[in-house]
Amino acid sequence: MIIGVLVMEIGPLSEWVAAAAEILAVSVALFLPYYNQRQERLHRLKRFKKIVEQSINVVSQNNLSNLDDFQSFIKISSLLEVDERLLAVLQVGDELIEIIDHQTTLSPRQITDVLALKEHLSAI
Repeated sequence: MIIGVLVMEIGPLSEWVAAAAEILAVSVALFLPYYNQRQERLHRLKRFKKIVEQSINVVSQNNLSNLDDFQSFIKISSLLEVDERLLAVLQVGDELIEIIDHQTTLSPRQITDVLALKEHLSAI
């Protein structure tokens, strides 16, 4: 009688396959949103870096017109963003705005500072 209680049936193969499929389905359901969020974050990081890099290129050519949209983008995005890497990219954009400081042309020293920002951005 005691031996009968200790020996358990492992069940048919179909139940094992069904259980494995359920575990796989639950795993996908749990980790797919995380994966999608991570991909979206990486995509946003690429977009933000591209916007800031293009603005740095324009400013380094001493073209300081039409940067109002960039300034608005940096201010609004900085307020809404919580990801550390994206905030670092936005900080580079904010430093670019500080270098420009409502000037019409940049000095050679300021252009050097702008190019240093480009190197800093590539390190992020």
